[in-house]
Amino acid sequence: GGWFSTGTSGKNRGVVSLKPGQDNEFRVKATDKVGNQAFSRVIDAELKLRDSKSGAIGKSGAWKNRKNDGAYGGSLLVATRGTPTLRTTFRGKAVAILAPVGGGRGTFRVRVDGAWSTVNTRASSAAQRNVVWTRRLDDGIHKIVIQRVTGRPAIDGIIFVR
Repeated sequence: GGWFSTGTSGKNRGVVSLKPGQDNEFRVKATDKVGNQAFSRVIDAELKLRDSKSGAIGKSGAWKNRKNDGAYGGSLLVATRGTPTLRTTFRGKAVAILAPVGGGRGTFRVRVDGAWSTVNTRASSAAQRNVVWTRRLDDGIHKIVIQRVTGRPAIDGIIFVR
């Protein structure tokens, strides 16, 4: 298809819904105070979603696949004890973790090419398919590690941008 406007005239950001697996191209139009306009170069972005059932996600420890109708692929990886670990390698320039939140959830830590970050998925109300953690990266091959810390964290999938 052709280009379309996000309807964000006068704003410094716009929100666009993307689906995994489709190639997307963006460009930004800037207008100065006197009306001069210019477009940015085309920005390519393809979302890839590695579902919790993917064989490309290595599991060690007590991660269990649990059926969940609200999950992206119909199931979640749930950890309940110990420090089980998930690992996968991907090529991309950004990564995000998709997970449910709610009162019965917990915390996990995540590492991509460096230091650990802790993610708390406990919340006063339950919600599915939340992007709970993101990281911008240099374009290339990266390894992500996810490890349970407390409670019952669940992972729906790992999204990466190529």
